Amino acid sequence: MISQHPYLTATIGPSLLRLATPNIIAMSFMLIAAVIEAWFVSHIGTVALAGLALAFPMFMLMIMLSAGAFGGAITGSIAQRLGANNRNEAESLALNALLLSLILSAVSTVIFVGAGQLIYSFLGGQGMVLEQTLAYSDSLFLGMHINLAI
Repeated sequence: MISQHPYLTATIGPSLLRLATPNIIAMSFMLIAAVIEAWFVSHIGTVALAGLALAFPMFMLMIMLSAGAFGGAITGSIAQRLGANNRNEAESLALNALLLSLILSAVSTVIFVGAGQLIYSFLGGQGMVLEQTLAYSDSLFLGMHINLAI
């Protein structure tokens, strides 16, 4: 007789809530951090806040690519390997994902630090707002790359 895993037999609603709770908490902290950051920058001035607002979509793009598209695919692949009791393949996938994350982080840093002025100018940034956007974006992308490398 094959034993049934609780995820296969439990009620869907409570199971989804239990599984989603860590993500809900993490996303709540990210939201709180973004609001506090915007509040803090607003005290510097409207030009600085406009710079943050112009760079914010690129920040969210990186978050969604890493946590959503790339992170979701890797998590699903590793979960499949672990579900099949194939720990070696799961560990290999995790290592490859880490290496790929480092490479993609470096590429995105080079793109946004190297071509940030062109990108943000195309999005409408000019003058002092563009300067503030580049200051925020450069520190953000360099920091994300350094943080991931550590």
